[in-house]
Formats: sequence, C-alpha cells, structure tokens
Amino acid sequence: MDDLDILRDENFDPTIVPDKWYYFEVMDRSHMLMSHISEAYCNHPGLDEEHARKAQQALDIIMEIYQYAGRQVHKDDFQK
Repeated sequence: MDDLDILRDENFDPTIVPDKWYYFEVMDRSHMLMSHISEAYCNHPGLDEEHARKAQQALDIIMEIYQYAGRQVHKDDFQK
C-alpha cells in the first residue's frame, strides 16, 4: 500500500492534473495554517517547552509544503 493511501479519502480524484492555480491554493492554505499555528500555539502559556517545540515542528512541516507549492508554481521559470 502506498503511504498516501492513508491521506486520501473517497473524494480524491487522481485524474486531476494540478496547474499553477492548484499550487497557489496550496500556498494560500499553508499560509493560513502557519499563521494560525503561530498565533494559537507557539507562544501559548499553556504549552510547556516540549509541546511548544512540537508546534514549531508542525509549523516547519507546513512551511515545507508551502515551499514545495511555490517551486511548482515557478518550475517553468527555473527551467529557462
């Protein structure tokens, strides 16, 4: 079984070929999540250092997704 099978539900359409607007949407969603995690968790006094670090790790992972989508948007620029 492919690892991504865990993340996809019955509504996922594997026939869609994403264009740059799909990647812009990924960037937009990632930005919203990063902003929310940063505001909601990173400086929250209810989190000890270990759990604040986990919130930072979540932020870092979502930033990777954001950067991936940005590279996809601009991949044609890099090939010139």
